[in-house]
Amino acid sequence: MLEGLVAWVLNNYLGKYVENLNTDQLSIALLSGEVELENLPLRKDAFRHLGLPIEIKAGFIGKVKLQIPVRQIRSAPWVIVIEQLYVVASPLPIHKWDAVAEELAAQERKMAALDSLEARWRLETNNKENNSTYYASTYSSWLSYGTGLITNIIENLQLKIRDVHIRYEDSFSVPEKAIGFGITIDSLSAQSCNENWVPGFSHWDSSVSSFKLLEMQKLAVYWLDLEYDKLFMKMCLGELATAMAPGQYSKHNQYYVLAPVSAQAKIKRNRSEKPLRSPDTPRIICDLQLDEVVMTLDNCQYDQMVKCFKGLDDVARYRSYRYYRPACTVKQDPRAWWLYAISCLYPGQQPAICRPCPTWETCLQHAKENVEYVRIYTKLLTSPNVALLPEDKKLKDQIEWNRTFEELKILRELSMKSVPLQNPPTNGNGSAGRSVLVRWFPQWIGWYSSCTVPANSETTQLEGEILQALSDTLEDNTLLRRDVVFGQFSFSLKTGLLNLCTMDENTKERIPMIEFEFKNLCLSVTSRPRSSSHAIELCLGAIYLKDKITPNTIFPVLVGPPGQDRTPIIRSRGPSPRVSMASKPDDLFSLVYEKCAVNSGCD
Repeated sequence: MLEGLVAWVLNNYLGKYVENLNTDQLSIALLSGEVELENLPLRKDAFRHLGLPIEIKAGFIGKVKLQIPVRQIRSAPWVIVIEQLYVVASPLPIHKWDAVAEELAAQERKMAALDSLEARWRLETNNKENNSTYYASTYSSWLSYGTGLITNIIENLQLKIRDVHIRYEDSFSVPEKAIGFGITIDSLSAQSCNENWVPGFSHWDSSVSSFKLLEMQKLAVYWLDLEYDKLFMKMCLGELATAMAPGQYSKHNQYYVLAPVSAQAKIKRNRSEKPLRSPDTPRIICDLQLDEVVMTLDNCQYDQMVKCFKGLDDVARYRSYRYYRPACTVKQDPRAWWLYAISCLYPGQQPAICRPCPTWETCLQHAKENVEYVRIYTKLLTSPNVALLPEDKKLKDQIEWNRTFEELKILRELSMKSVPLQNPPTNGNGSAGRSVLVRWFPQWIGWYSSCTVPANSETTQLEGEILQALSDTLEDNTLLRRDVVFGQFSFSLKTGLLNLCTMDENTKERIPMIEFEFKNLCLSVTSRPRSSSHAIELCLGAIYLKDKITPNTIFPVLVGPPGQDRTPIIRSRGPSPRVSMASKPDDLFSLVYEKCAVNSGCD
């Protein structure tokens, strides 16, 4: 069983991206509690399912390690370690076109979007039904995991990724020049913690909340010019491993767009199966913290970025033209080439003039196929394990291949609406709950009295909780709406720096022009989908705009916090007398906005 689970995970999640993945020897490796795969070459079409006009020229994963505590399977975490993820990508060549592969990739993306739509419907259906069905067992919410071995494994699964270097090389977009764009990450980890944020094993039933700690070390982005004979895409795997090693990062220091930055995110999730009704108890709390972010951009890099993005758009457009390109010559079928020229002027799909004119027979056949597809898909929604007849399966596959995503989405939504719920919905709403309270407690609430009775905070809170419990509907019993507060998300950045430079054509050195700095940026977002409300709090400590292009300027700081001197002569004499040293500087900017505020009828 364990061998099959590991093989399924590796084949389905790793097999899409690497070549020659062999999981036949897993049984021997699992006995020692460790599965290790080395030097896995990446597939050329690993990015094809993303729909991007990019292909992998070279790349490999140095090591994939799965550590399984066989003797402590209930008390020690599973660990997944990925080391040396090196990728070199480039734009897809325009002259190469594989019609079959492109159609298969488009069909895969279409079916993935439809499967996502079905999964979301099953999740909502599961929340609306009270009894345990297939929906509950297959598409159950992550909020209602049961206790047991699998639960503890999932809860304590640790992921560690080290030494990541993803590089994009483009010799097409910028004329007579090759450019390189790269992302490097020293390490990335995700692990379970206790309430004090100390990493370790946590049992599912030991606490009502789970804690996850995400850490990222030295994320950097660089952009540089390349020589044609030094492109990484032309290297073998051995040369690529040496060229993309961490020791080579120092060569990119002067080309950093984003200097190495580290971040930490703390995620707390309440695992209670009951809806959380307190406005002070959110389902998810996420806190993202960064110390310093330094960005530097020169005029040459900006110009190349614009041309590179435009080049990718051109590649995608040129390749879309190949989809309608006739296989015959102009002399053999000039009409097909005229239709091809017209189709190139209409991105997305062919205009009606280029498609066969519909007839009554084709419209009737189209309608019959729609009815049959809704019938077949409704059967699958009602009984997912049912075996379709060969003719039904053939018709379903044919329709899903020929129709567009928008058409199939409409047909599937019709099928979803026709599936009856196994339990009838309750007839509770806000007005009904209010009328019930009127009949039960008219004098206590004071709705029938002619004068208004002032209510204290406890009475108002109790009244709101009772009304909220009575007004639960099926729409509110979903993943996002079942709790009063779904999530609280906070972001803090101590220092942010943006340097705009110009490139000296002779020395190829950056000359600073202007520097923008801000400090103590804090952002907090509270989401309440149940009441269609949210709250945003934003504050900024200080901003500085510094002149770097004027030599010996007496105003190096063009913009600064109020009360702080911005001239070097005055600064040398000490602080401004207008500001007391004992006074604490206030935030430069503060914003609090709340939509549909609690106990209020306005924003």
